[in-house]
Amino acid sequence: GYFTRAFKVTFGESPHRWRHQKRIEHACSRLVGTDEAIAGIAVACGFNDQAHFTRAFKTAIGMTPHTYRMQAISP
Repeated sequence: GYFTRAFKVTFGESPHRWRHQKRIEHACSRLVGTDEAIAGIAVACGFNDQAHFTRAFKTAIGMTPHTYRMQAISP
């Protein structure tokens, strides 16, 4: 309880939400920086599977990982 409250005061969000956001940020950098399969990125970033990753990514970013990758690499 104390840690969670102190973390939220310090960072402005719960530890769970903070970790989730860091996973999404890491996935964004891998989507743009590598040609690795989306399923592989999902597992490497701590998601259970590609479907779970796609739902979480779309909620956080507003588009699917594939769309994000295509927009990031096109001029």
